[in-house]
Amino acid sequence: MTIHKSSALPLFALGATFAVTYALLRASSPVHAVESYRPLACEAAERAGIDPNLLLALVTVESQGDPHARSSAGALGLTQLKLIAARDAAAQLGEPPPTAEDLFVPATSLRLGAAYLRWLIQRFGDTRVALAAYLKGPEWVARSGGVEEASKRLRAPSEVSHYVQRILELSARLSERATPAPPKGH
Repeated sequence: MTIHKSSALPLFALGATFAVTYALLRASSPVHAVESYRPLACEAAERAGIDPNLLLALVTVESQGDPHARSSAGALGLTQLKLIAARDAAAQLGEPPPTAEDLFVPATSLRLGAAYLRWLIQRFGDTRVALAAYLKGPEWVARSGGVEEASKRLRAPSEVSHYVQRILELSARLSERATPAPPKGH
């Protein structure tokens, strides 16, 4: 196939096209989408006593910032909670049980997701194990042989260890982005 000079895009146009495409992809990235929920996430995380960047990272991995996300397993909203877990979290907060539709409301999803994650962290005493339990359910820890064995399992490559690592790495990146740089000359 021959490309005629008249039909080929000039190189500078290709560069501009690439730059625009790259900028659009960055702007629509899950991390960027989740940043818009930072004020709500900070409020929910503060109330729950957890790191807001950990909550935002969890939302990035779970729903990519889509408040209407719905998994094939029945997890709903930004934090991808199943209704039973959301109802347990609401009970811990002294709130009425949410409906499935409630989980599509960002503030509700973040508040209940933060409360549920805090409960898992307190229950297992290990953030990595708590994140694995968030993905697989708290019974995963018991099936793994307890917290210590679950922690060992997370050292080996697996879907669960990859999930936990992605959240922790994203949390660290979000923390760096949220922390203002020190003034120059100091």
